[in-house]
Amino acid sequence: MDEEILGIFPGLIQRGFMKVWNCMLIFTTTRLILAKDKRPYFSSILLDPYYVSSLATAREKLKMKEKSPEDILKENSENFEILYSDITALELTSGRGFETRGLFLEIYMNHLDAPKYRIRVCLKKKYFDMFKEFLRTILPEKI
Repeated sequence: MDEEILGIFPGLIQRGFMKVWNCMLIFTTTRLILAKDKRPYFSSILLDPYYVSSLATAREKLKMKEKSPEDILKENSENFEILYSDITALELTSGRGFETRGLFLEIYMNHLDAPKYRIRVCLKKKYFDMFKEFLRTILPEKI
């Protein structure tokens, strides 16, 4: 079976000490790809999901099959992947401290002391439950 893109969501991740990076969280059948998002938005803006296969029309699904996860990784040198098999656990948390708005995806790898990645999922609140269910569907044993 070929690798398929299951969902694309807007996000923000800190890369380095001061750099905040607009990214797309691209969930495939085997991995999560974090790719630079060319669309400009700010940390205070919450968006709709870019693509969810279970909600997509037949035409949208066919268009998505034209996109290769490998090509997405090659588009920008900062793009990277996280294989699902390397993820120990996922946790969804609400913002805390100065980060009071939004939903955060914490990705644990190898140990559970601290997340390896903490990504702000920039979704409107009405999509939080849909995103949680999406994760439970593709990674049920990790969340």
